[in-house]
Amino acid sequence: MHWLLHQRLFRYAKGIDGGAIRWNLAWLLMIVITPFATKLLTVEADAFQVQFTVYAAGQALAGICLRQAFAAVRRAGLLRDHTPPAAIADTLAWVTAVTVTFSVSVPLAPVTHSASLCWLLLPAVRFALHRAGRPGRAARA
Repeated sequence: MHWLLHQRLFRYAKGIDGGAIRWNLAWLLMIVITPFATKLLTVEADAFQVQFTVYAAGQALAGICLRQAFAAVRRAGLLRDHTPPAAIADTLAWVTAVTVTFSVSVPLAPVTHSASLCWLLLPAVRFALHRAGRPGRAARA
């Protein structure tokens, strides 16, 4: 999912600056760590809280880094002309939903082994974020 979101955002970039490169490299580090964190999560050990926290924190950090990298592209004015705002908003809603969902699950890990159930809320969180960001919602309210 992270690769898909990255591709959806950066296809509209006509260039990148130093800030975007640094955040993109941090994002890439999180992607490289993901298989290790996934394997750690599936190992039969008596350290669920640590295993879960490493995985969920890695996913949340990947989302934060991707958002920051794209924000740097925007700040530098490096988006292509005619970039569809709806496509950007929809993709950023997904990135934010991933970040929020995994971030919320991290502090729940020490309390319950069911913290991963938070991840099932990802589509609902994305839908809520997307609806909240739609233009004209104030006029309909």
